[in-house]
Amino acid sequence: MNLSTHGHLSWLSPHLKGELGELYASTAIRGFAISLIGIFEPIYIYLFFDRSIPLTLLYFAAVSLLFGILAPFGGKILSRLGIKHAMLWSIPFLFLYFLGLWQIEKLGIFFLVLILFHAAHNLLYWPAFHIDFTRFSEQGKRGKEVGYANIIISISSAIGPFVGGLILTLFGFPELFAIVLILLFVSMIPLFLSQEIKEEYFDNFKQAFKETLKKNRRAKVVALGFAGAEFAVHAYIWPLYLFIIAISFEELGIITSLALIVGMVFIYLIGKASDKIGPEKLLTIGSILNAVFWPIKMFVRTPLDAFLAHTLHSFGSYTAYIPFASIFYDWAGKYKTSRNRLVIVREITLNISRGVFLLLLAPVFLFFDNLAIVFLIAGFMSFGLILMKEDPMEIDPMEIVKESVGTLTNDS
Repeated sequence: MNLSTHGHLSWLSPHLKGELGELYASTAIRGFAISLIGIFEPIYIYLFFDRSIPLTLLYFAAVSLLFGILAPFGGKILSRLGIKHAMLWSIPFLFLYFLGLWQIEKLGIFFLVLILFHAAHNLLYWPAFHIDFTRFSEQGKRGKEVGYANIIISISSAIGPFVGGLILTLFGFPELFAIVLILLFVSMIPLFLSQEIKEEYFDNFKQAFKETLKKNRRAKVVALGFAGAEFAVHAYIWPLYLFIIAISFEELGIITSLALIVGMVFIYLIGKASDKIGPEKLLTIGSILNAVFWPIKMFVRTPLDAFLAHTLHSFGSYTAYIPFASIFYDWAGKYKTSRNRLVIVREITLNISRGVFLLLLAPVFLFFDNLAIVFLIAGFMSFGLILMKEDPMEIDPMEIVKESVGTLTNDS
């Protein structure tokens, strides 16, 4: 199916026929490939560590911290390789990571190499993805475009666990990993339908972290920090909680799939609303809803409870994070001279905050085994997302001067 000509996409920007459409197509294939085996990743790690919650959290903390600390290095690699080649080179590391998960029992202490594979993939893929999206999405339409990207991920993620389970039942892990490998490489093909793009990134490590701590972007950096920590609860704590209360793999897959299907309706409506009423207003509403719905998960005991709580929370989460992402891309795309810099600031903040949060959380579960309390903490953190809203102090006069000089130079 050609994403650029499909009738459903008439409400998206003209860029969908070019680079942004290719990014959407790549995201769809990649999302499906990962969802075939990725949905139970925290549980795999938890079982490998003999059901130790602290060790599981420390494992994911290490992945996040390594990526966050090395993010400036990712910017340098991106400058050298270009956006599309960086995404391409991320794929072998992702495959090696999933292959290692399959064989993790045989690796012994060498399982630590999986942390390196995971971080290497993130280092190459995510800065390139966000720079590509910032470059080709449109100001004023980013709510729709972010929403559509989420719909694509939801569709592929919804059917992936079912297909993966069928392949495992009929054939086995070698065949499943072979299919995943093929799909991961196929996901890169749409990105090479257009010319390679290179964007310079000049900051060294010291300057990159100095940029992250700049006073004029403090509010947004704090908001990104809360978002990074909250993501850890959603991605790692929630699946573990369901598994520990005896929700089976099959039930977990069904719950996730059905919630994603219902969520696609939310995403479409919220994406349109974000552009219509303004992402700042919608972010405030979404942050409050997200904060209110998180604690509901504390009372989940049955698969039906889990589905209802997950679906309800998804509404609050999408209402917060679609405008949240839209505001970030508008901010990063405001000045061409700072686009790469702000994406790296994002990766540093999100991942270090996530890693530190998990590091602080891990020792708690040496003495306390009820994960539900973390949902209450996530609810409080959701209020911090509101800080992503525009702040007059974030205007950097030097960026305006650089942008004006660049425009005059291009015009001449």
